Amino acid sequence: RDRDNSKLREISFPMLQSVDGFIRFYLNRELVSVNLKSLQSVSIYLSFDRNPKLSNLAIPALISVKEFMTLQHNAIHEILAESLIRVGGSLDISSNPRFVKFNLNNLVELGNLLVKNNS
Repeated sequence: RDRDNSKLREISFPMLQSVDGFIRFYLNRELVSVNLKSLQSVSIYLSFDRNPKLSNLAIPALISVKEFMTLQHNAIHEILAESLIRVGGSLDISSNPRFVKFNLNNLVELGNLLVKNNS
């Protein structure tokens, strides 16, 4: 069950390298920062949705997401994912009013791409 974590401001898993399943950050009204700096792979999906203050997202080592990756309704303005090579399904970057930059220089495989209603 999804819960409104109204006081959660920062999440850090600096040593986490892989997830055999999914990661979802949803409806965290005060969440500002997520640090997943060592994360390299996610076997199902990676989702950041409806975190209106989320502006700092660190996923620099992320190489692969097997299914889909969503970044929707956040305050993210720049995403540094310079190691990302593969998103097996869809990459959805939507309704992030401050979004201006996403580094995808190493991306070589992508199922679908949706970028809409950003700044």
